[in-house]
Amino acid sequence: MATTEYETVADIIAERDALRKDGPPMQRGTYANGNPWMGTMRQCLEDYKLAAHAEAEGRRYMEREFEALRKDAERYRKLRDGQNWPAAFARHDAPEPLRGVDLDAACDGAA
Repeated sequence: MATTEYETVADIIAERDALRKDGPPMQRGTYANGNPWMGTMRQCLEDYKLAAHAEAEGRRYMEREFEALRKDAERYRKLRDGQNWPAAFARHDAPEPLRGVDLDAACDGAA
């Protein structure tokens, strides 16, 4: 902390009380122009808490998405193996169901 010239004892007490309440000044980040974005220790801790919460929410979302994709892949594998009906047909008038690489190509073309 930088040395400060105090006018009165009240100034010293006010600074002490501010430090007790929020902690010392800290850099919270950097502005686009390179200048530091300053705050208090308490604000920095709140920033970290919010970042940790956002990261945890993102992880939970990705886990749900992964599980949904895993279930889709499982259903697709059953279709691709040709052992489970109803089968996938290329068109309403197609005589044979799509299987194997033909099913792969139809799925890739639809994506």
